[in-house]
Amino acid sequence: IVGEKWGLINKKGENIVNFKYDEMEYLENGIIVAKKDEKWCYINKEGREITNNKYKYTGGFSNGVSVVIDENDKYGLIDINGKEIVQPQYYNIGGVANKFIGDSTLVLEKIIKDGEEPIVSCGIINRKGNIRLLGRVKISNFDEYFDNF
Repeated sequence: IVGEKWGLINKKGENIVNFKYDEMEYLENGIIVAKKDEKWCYINKEGREITNNKYKYTGGFSNGVSVVIDENDKYGLIDINGKEIVQPQYYNIGGVANKFIGDSTLVLEKIIKDGEEPIVSCGIINRKGNIRLLGRVKISNFDEYFDNF
């Protein structure tokens, strides 16, 4: 930390990442998340930003995939190279423990309107970005839908 800004230096004292970030956190495999002006980005072990400094939230990686949230509170997925596998567009993306096969399968939720009551369009996605829609359910029945899945 220099002043109030974060950056990285190597063992020789050479700058790897300029001291311009408000916060930094090490994830794994040499990947770091860094916050600047209330937005987050990912930095690789060479010190290069692998995503733009644009996300409101960045998660850790599981099987090379991470959930991100954009400034409009929409969820998407990126891979460990910073490529958006699924552009932020979903109301939520999250794992459902013991409901699906493997930890690389996630639940997608996208709120749509059908008359007055909001409806959630649900599906699953694998780490390659392949989506399989499961159906639509009214918000009032959402928890019951997954309890019986």
